[in-house]
Amino acid sequence: VLQNARKLFAKFTHQNYDLEVARGGEGSFMARNSRRAVSLTPAQLSTGTRAQLLLAARLAFVETNQAESPLPIFMDEALDHSDAGRFSAIATSLGEVTQDGRQIIYLTNDAAEAVLMERALVADGHPAPHRIGLGEVRGIGAGPMAAADLELAPIASVPSPQNLSAAEYGDLIQVPALDLKRGTA
Repeated sequence: VLQNARKLFAKFTHQNYDLEVARGGEGSFMARNSRRAVSLTPAQLSTGTRAQLLLAARLAFVETNQAESPLPIFMDEALDHSDAGRFSAIATSLGEVTQDGRQIIYLTNDAAEAVLMERALVADGHPAPHRIGLGEVRGIGAGPMAAADLELAPIASVPSPQNLSAAEYGDLIQVPALDLKRGTA
């Protein structure tokens, strides 16, 4: 598993990092920066590099411990912190994982990621992925939402209760009078 994870992590990072295991009892992953000759804990890595390290370890575990009938891999926005070069390297690795019949389901709300995934896979000789647009399936369209779709109606300002009695303030903000016969509704 570790050998496979090392190969994947090096590929994902264009050979800029090597995967190591910390010495001692911790057994934690470390990323050795090849250029600076320094080892970093996952917490010291950028969000993208840390995600790539963990993805390499998970994919290596899956590849090494797969069942006779490979189970699908689900990924949700797993590459959104990757630059285009690393995204492409990871996508082609995912294409290689599918060679044994394994299905990979990659969920994203970013159309640019879908395009990057398709380009990388096709350029590496893999078939183009099958896309399912949930907006289209649900009949709400395929296009991105407009900024106006995300705007909320302005909240009415609440007047200050200064210089008003409780009853006067209740009338001002239109609180109904207490009616014990009315029940809870």
